[in-house]
Amino acid sequence: MFFILSYIKNPCVNFWMKSFDSAIKHFESAIYFNPKNSQAYNNLGLAFVDTGRNDEALDCFNKVLELDSARENSLYYLAMLYVRSQSYEKALELLAKTTSKRGKIHELELIYRLGHKEVFQEKYAKLQQDNILSPLVGCIGTHASVRYG
Repeated sequence: MFFILSYIKNPCVNFWMKSFDSAIKHFESAIYFNPKNSQAYNNLGLAFVDTGRNDEALDCFNKVLELDSARENSLYYLAMLYVRSQSYEKALELLAKTTSKRGKIHELELIYRLGHKEVFQEKYAKLQQDNILSPLVGCIGTHASVRYG
């Protein structure tokens, strides 16, 4: 049992201590022993992001969603990678599928960035109605009032 737990705990400790190369090796080992381990793929993707290996991270997050389409964090992380690569429409597609507060706020931010005024106003009103407020939402709302009038 300790052997199996070490594959779960060790990479996470390495990851949070910023020992990404070691964490990557452990996550890859966990995947080798269980190719359907969506959590290991998710964590491997995060380690790849933190080491600048974005193409490999994209592959990991896509694999997570293939294995478990309900893993919303991976959907969010994938969307953020698309934002980094300036593939905004693709990121917006993914963020529209999220239900988390964080996903909805970043969706609003991206809609604002793309200048979709009517969609922005609709989504902004919905976030306010649902009481999903944060400093970021307030800031975007202020900018939008200046930009859109």
